[in-house]
Amino acid sequence: MIRSIDPIHAIRMGCCVCALTLASCSDTSSNTAHSDDHAHTDDGHEHADSEKRSDVYTGVRGIITFMPSAENPDPHMKIHHTHIPHFLREDGTVNLSPDNIPGMKSMTMGFPAAQGVDISSFKVDDKVEFTFRVNWGGSPAWEITEITKLDPDTEIDFTNTPADPSEIPSGSANDDHSGHDHDHDHDHTHDDDP
Repeated sequence: MIRSIDPIHAIRMGCCVCALTLASCSDTSSNTAHSDDHAHTDDGHEHADSEKRSDVYTGVRGIITFMPSAENPDPHMKIHHTHIPHFLREDGTVNLSPDNIPGMKSMTMGFPAAQGVDISSFKVDDKVEFTFRVNWGGSPAWEITEITKLDPDTEIDFTNTPADPSEIPSGSANDDHSGHDHDHDHDHTHDDDP
Protein backbone atom coordinates (compact mmCIF):
# COMPACT_ATOMS: atom_id res chain seq x y z
CA MET A 1 0.00 0.00 0.00
CA ILE A 2 1.35 3.39 -0.93
CA ARG A 3 1.31 5.84 1.96
CA SER A 4 0.60 9.39 0.99
CA ILE A 5 1.32 12.60 2.83
CA ASP A 6 -0.47 15.87 2.73
CA PRO A 7 1.52 18.35 0.61
CA ILE A 8 1.20 20.96 3.33
CA HIS A 9 2.99 18.68 5.79
CA ALA A 10 5.56 18.05 3.09
CA ILE A 11 6.17 21.73 2.58
CA ARG A 12 6.59 22.33 6.29
CA MET A 13 9.36 19.81 6.28
CA GLY A 14 10.96 21.00 3.06
CA CYS A 15 11.18 24.62 3.95
CA CYS A 16 13.62 23.78 6.73
CA VAL A 17 16.03 22.37 4.20
CA CYS A 18 15.72 25.40 1.91
CA ALA A 19 16.67 27.77 4.70
CA LEU A 20 19.77 25.90 5.62
CA THR A 21 20.84 25.37 2.02
CA LEU A 22 20.62 29.00 0.99
CA ALA A 23 21.95 30.45 4.20
CA SER A 24 25.32 31.25 2.79
CA CYS A 25 23.74 33.35 0.05
CA SER A 26 23.84 37.10 0.40
CA ASP A 27 22.05 39.83 -1.49
CA THR A 28 22.16 43.53 -0.85
CA SER A 29 19.00 44.16 -2.85
CA SER A 30 16.12 45.45 -0.75
CA ASN A 31 13.75 43.27 -2.77
CA THR A 32 15.37 39.97 -1.81
CA ALA A 33 15.57 38.23 1.54
CA HIS A 34 17.88 35.25 2.16
CA SER A 35 18.30 32.83 5.01
CA ASP A 36 21.47 32.98 7.08
CA ASP A 37 21.45 29.18 7.63
CA HIS A 38 23.27 26.59 5.54
CA ALA A 39 22.77 22.86 5.21
CA HIS A 40 23.78 20.13 2.85
CA THR A 41 21.58 17.56 1.15
CA ASP A 42 22.95 14.48 -0.53
CA ASP A 43 26.43 15.94 -0.32
CA GLY A 44 28.37 13.07 1.16
CA HIS A 45 28.17 14.41 4.71
CA GLU A 46 26.88 12.04 7.33
CA HIS A 47 23.44 12.87 8.62
CA ALA A 48 21.95 11.85 11.94
CA ASP A 49 19.08 9.97 10.32
CA SER A 50 19.67 8.50 6.88
CA GLU A 51 15.91 8.11 6.43
CA LYS A 52 15.36 11.87 6.50
CA ARG A 53 15.53 13.82 3.26
CA SER A 54 15.21 17.46 2.33
CA ASP A 55 13.77 18.85 -0.88
CA VAL A 56 14.33 22.39 -2.16
CA TYR A 57 11.94 24.13 -4.55
CA THR A 58 13.20 27.23 -6.34
CA GLY A 59 11.52 29.71 -8.65
CA VAL A 60 8.06 29.30 -7.12
CA ARG A 61 5.89 32.33 -7.82
CA GLY A 62 2.88 33.66 -6.00
CA ILE A 63 0.99 36.56 -4.46
CA ILE A 64 1.15 37.36 -0.76
CA THR A 65 -2.35 37.15 0.76
CA PHE A 66 -1.47 37.67 4.45
CA MET A 67 1.35 39.20 6.47
CA PRO A 68 1.92 38.92 10.22
CA SER A 69 1.12 42.12 12.13
CA ALA A 70 0.53 43.41 15.64
CA GLU A 71 -3.21 43.05 15.03
CA ASN A 72 -2.87 39.48 13.75
CA PRO A 73 0.26 37.85 15.16
CA ASP A 74 0.08 34.63 13.08
CA PRO A 75 3.82 34.26 12.40
CA HIS A 76 3.43 32.84 8.88
CA MET A 77 2.99 34.88 5.74
CA LYS A 78 0.43 33.33 3.42
CA ILE A 79 1.14 33.04 -0.28
CA HIS A 80 -1.12 31.92 -3.10
CA HIS A 81 1.52 29.95 -5.01
CA THR A 82 1.67 28.45 -8.47
CA HIS A 83 1.41 24.75 -9.33
CA ILE A 84 4.60 22.85 -8.38
CA PRO A 85 4.50 19.82 -10.72
CA HIS A 86 7.80 18.33 -9.49
CA PHE A 87 6.85 18.42 -5.78
CA LEU A 88 7.86 15.14 -4.13
CA ARG A 89 6.12 13.16 -1.43
CA GLU A 90 7.95 11.91 1.63
CA ASP A 91 8.76 8.65 -0.14
CA GLY A 92 10.43 10.57 -2.99
CA THR A 93 7.70 9.98 -5.55
CA VAL A 94 5.62 12.59 -7.33
CA ASN A 95 2.06 12.77 -6.05
CA LEU A 96 -0.63 12.47 -8.72
CA SER A 97 -4.11 13.74 -7.81
CA PRO A 98 -7.24 11.90 -8.97
CA ASP A 99 -7.69 14.60 -11.63
CA ASN A 100 -4.19 13.82 -12.99
CA ILE A 101 -2.39 16.88 -11.55
CA PRO A 102 1.21 16.00 -10.62
CA GLY A 103 3.02 17.41 -7.59
CA MET A 104 1.38 20.16 -5.52
CA LYS A 105 -1.55 22.09 -6.89
CA SER A 106 -1.67 25.87 -6.81
CA MET A 107 -3.03 26.90 -3.42
CA THR A 108 -2.85 29.44 -0.63
CA MET A 109 -0.81 28.33 2.35
CA GLY A 110 1.23 29.63 5.24
CA PHE A 111 5.01 29.84 4.95
CA PRO A 112 7.31 30.51 7.90
CA ALA A 113 10.42 32.51 7.05
CA ALA A 114 13.76 30.87 7.84
CA GLN A 115 16.00 32.47 10.43
CA GLY A 116 17.66 35.48 8.83
CA VAL A 117 15.01 35.99 6.13
CA ASP A 118 13.63 39.50 6.61
CA ILE A 119 10.06 39.75 5.34
CA SER A 120 9.38 43.21 6.80
CA SER A 121 9.50 44.95 3.40
CA PHE A 122 6.81 42.69 1.92
CA LYS A 123 3.08 43.39 1.99
CA VAL A 124 -0.22 41.83 0.98
CA ASP A 125 -0.67 41.71 -2.82
CA ASP A 126 3.08 41.76 -3.52
CA LYS A 127 3.96 39.39 -6.34
CA VAL A 128 6.93 37.26 -5.32
CA GLU A 129 9.29 34.52 -6.39
CA PHE A 130 10.62 32.33 -3.61
CA THR A 131 12.59 29.27 -2.61
CA PHE A 132 11.42 26.97 0.11
CA ARG A 133 12.74 23.81 1.69
CA VAL A 134 10.77 20.78 2.84
CA ASN A 135 12.56 19.05 5.70
CA TRP A 136 11.09 15.56 5.93
CA GLY A 137 10.96 14.63 9.60
CA GLY A 138 12.44 17.95 10.73
CA SER A 139 11.20 21.10 12.35
CA PRO A 140 9.98 23.35 11.02
CA ALA A 141 8.57 21.10 8.34
CA TRP A 142 9.05 23.80 5.69
CA GLU A 143 10.21 27.39 5.43
CA ILE A 144 11.01 30.08 2.92
CA THR A 145 14.75 30.53 2.50
CA GLU A 146 14.70 33.25 -0.14
CA ILE A 147 12.01 35.59 -1.39
CA THR A 148 12.14 38.36 -4.00
CA LYS A 149 9.54 40.93 -5.02
CA LEU A 150 8.52 40.79 -8.65
CA ASP A 151 7.41 43.71 -10.79
CA PRO A 152 3.74 44.43 -10.00
CA ASP A 153 2.90 43.94 -13.70
CA THR A 154 4.30 40.39 -13.71
CA GLU A 155 1.66 37.89 -14.80
CA ILE A 156 1.47 34.77 -12.65
CA ASP A 157 -0.21 31.64 -13.99
CA PHE A 158 -2.02 29.64 -11.29
CA THR A 159 -3.18 26.92 -13.70
CA ASN A 160 -2.91 23.35 -12.42
CA THR A 161 -1.63 21.55 -15.49
CA PRO A 162 -2.59 17.87 -15.86
CA ALA A 163 0.21 15.43 -16.54
CA ASP A 164 0.72 13.88 -19.92
CA PRO A 165 0.14 10.17 -19.17
CA SER A 166 3.36 9.30 -21.03
CA GLU A 167 5.34 11.58 -18.68
CA ILE A 168 4.00 10.29 -15.37
CA PRO A 169 6.97 8.88 -13.42
CA SER A 170 6.74 5.31 -12.22
CA GLY A 171 5.95 5.20 -8.54
CA SER A 172 3.58 8.16 -8.73
CA ALA A 173 0.53 7.71 -6.55
CA ASN A 174 -2.96 9.12 -6.65
CA ASP A 175 -3.93 10.95 -3.49
CA ASP A 176 -6.78 13.42 -3.16
CA HIS A 177 -5.90 13.98 0.52
CA SER A 178 -9.42 13.10 1.63
CA GLY A 179 -9.50 11.23 4.89
CA HIS A 180 -6.25 12.79 6.09
CA ASP A 181 -6.06 14.67 9.36
CA HIS A 182 -5.36 18.23 8.24
CA ASP A 183 -4.40 19.86 11.51
CA HIS A 184 -2.75 22.87 9.88
CA ASP A 185 -2.66 26.43 11.06
CA HIS A 186 -2.93 27.82 7.54
CA ASP A 187 -5.23 27.89 4.54
CA HIS A 188 -5.14 24.84 2.35
CA THR A 189 -7.20 26.05 -0.55
CA HIS A 190 -6.62 24.53 -3.96
CA ASP A 191 -7.44 26.76 -6.91
CA ASP A 192 -9.93 24.26 -8.25
CA ASP A 193 -11.74 23.69 -4.92
CA PRO A 194 -15.36 24.88 -4.90
